[in-house]
Amino acid sequence: MATDLEDEHIVEELVQLMSEEDLELKDNEGWTALALAAQRGNIKMVECMVRKSKKILSIPTEEENMTPILHASINEHWDVVDYLYSVTPLQDLMPEKGPYGATLLRNFIIGMKFGSLPSKI
Repeated sequence: MATDLEDEHIVEELVQLMSEEDLELKDNEGWTALALAAQRGNIKMVECMVRKSKKILSIPTEEENMTPILHASINEHWDVVDYLYSVTPLQDLMPEKGPYGATLLRNFIIGMKFGSLPSKI
């Protein structure tokens, strides 16, 4: 709820109190707090959550089957994409893990971010 309201201070306080497993929980619509923060483009909340748990980088939303980096890229929050890309394990973007890497590349092309393509794509 704090992520949805974009209250950075409350999110930071709550994340400190939470376990890594708590951050993996999804809301009624199948979204983690990280996916919502990435979709909204809130870099401070994203960084705070990722510092607590790297595992949440790989958890897709249920209906859209998109990871947080894809939510940030489709909404053109390129600062969030850049950060998430720097901390997302390369193996999470490989074809055997699903369409995540190809979808990210597609979103870069659609967003005309050719000069921003990270070197590990």
